[in-house]
Amino acid sequence: MSGIEEKSDAGFEADWRARFDRFASRGGSDATISGWSEHGLARRLRAISLTVERHSPKSGCRMVDLGCGTGIYCDTLQAKGLKPVGADFSLGMLKRAATITKGVRLCAADLNALPFADQQFGGLVTVGVLQHLSQVRGALGEMSRVLEPGAMAYMITLNRWSFHSLAASLIGTLKAWRRGQWKAQKHAVRRSAGNLQGQAQAAGFTPVEVLGVYLFPKGFHWLEVFLDRLDFIKVPGSKRPLFLFMANAYQLVLQRS
Repeated sequence: MSGIEEKSDAGFEADWRARFDRFASRGGSDATISGWSEHGLARRLRAISLTVERHSPKSGCRMVDLGCGTGIYCDTLQAKGLKPVGADFSLGMLKRAATITKGVRLCAADLNALPFADQQFGGLVTVGVLQHLSQVRGALGEMSRVLEPGAMAYMITLNRWSFHSLAASLIGTLKAWRRGQWKAQKHAVRRSAGNLQGQAQAAGFTPVEVLGVYLFPKGFHWLEVFLDRLDFIKVPGSKRPLFLFMANAYQLVLQRS
């Protein structure tokens, strides 16, 4: 574990909840409402779809999508013969998901106090959610609690140690200086794969693999495919891809111990 101590910031999380309610009310595509580009959403969907297929949960397996947003990942899981339950802290997002998903149970949920019984699910998906939590210890503990032993969890979050993170930090600092501020306002929490793996292990998970979610501007999409193919090359003594520093986000695949 990295030894980084995270501090809870309820205001930061409340701001994101209000922001997602606004996103949902303005309408538009799934990507627009989620705050991503169409290409960015497609890449995340691809990442989740491929890993779920590779680890092949049994048909009819109950899976929970935490931070389900518009329900697009629930639809993907349902198309694979799984039984998803969508949970989100934004009522606006849940209302939007209810108009799109068919036959999927949806519910409001706080990741730090999930409204589910122990060992209720055979799998878990959470995409772009952990970056909106100031600390993840409680959420990881709740995820572990609601999963059956041996169940798989698939998490996508922003990568702290990446060119994208460095660029975002520099741009944010420059914008803050222009406003007469010394420090940029916190927009999202980027965590390293090592830090998140350590916290997940402490919560009762066993790390299985780390995969890069590579995103580049139009004209450089070929580089994403190239890096996808190199993901099997790992940092010696680690589960992390050698080129993870080029990934805007990563997928952490875990198994409930």
